[in-house]
Amino acid sequence: MPDCFKCLYLNVELSECSISHPPKRALRSCLKAINTKYVEMIQKNDKVLELGCGSWSPIYEYCKSSGIEWHGIDILKEYMGKPTIASKIGSVENIPYNEATFDFVIGNQTMEHWEENNVHLQKGLSEVFRVLKPGGKMLMNVPIHYHGGPEFIKGDLRKHKNYLNNFCDKIEFETWRKYPAPLPENLYLQSLFWFSSLRKSNAYILDIVAEKMGNKVPYFNKKMSKTRWRFNNIIQHGPLYYPTIVTRNILNGN
Repeated sequence: MPDCFKCLYLNVELSECSISHPPKRALRSCLKAINTKYVEMIQKNDKVLELGCGSWSPIYEYCKSSGIEWHGIDILKEYMGKPTIASKIGSVENIPYNEATFDFVIGNQTMEHWEENNVHLQKGLSEVFRVLKPGGKMLMNVPIHYHGGPEFIKGDLRKHKNYLNNFCDKIEFETWRKYPAPLPENLYLQSLFWFSSLRKSNAYILDIVAEKMGNKVPYFNKKMSKTRWRFNNIIQHGPLYYPTIVTRNILNGN
């Protein structure tokens, strides 16, 4: 559903999302539609792993109601004052499951935070594809130009594809909330970062579907460099983390 044009929840006449239009809920407004696409891909006998599942998940609810085997990991025992629904407490740095266990590994708005928790993207992806069965699929959606690690703030999609090419024959990138009804233009980030890609750029959501190739894939055990570790900690604990958003809707001129 690139650019939302085929989204069931798009009000075409008003060029806005019918789920949740207010900017403060902008990131979550696509998750219902994206997860609807995800669950249509899952079959009765599939095994599903969800990363960063938190205290509630539409994927968990669907699998539970459909009798599909679901597992979830999260680094937290509690999220926003509620116990997480995770089957195991753990990190994508070392996913606590055996090789070739799952048909799907799913992450809603989680991959952009791996580096904030000092997990190198290549290391995390190695773990994801290690636990996927041959032909299994990684389903991830992430915000671009909004928050998270530097590659996600910058919107360096070429680097993401280069990482994924190590593991996949089939990779699909789809953009959500670019047009119509884009996410807010992040003027605060533009003023703080030197990334040219942020100039006059609106944030949007990237949906990634990647299929594991073959029985064996290369494994990367990359560690965060000290410089990168310090930079990520500045983002995580400083004023650049979840920055104040100055909203300007390109379509209606507000």
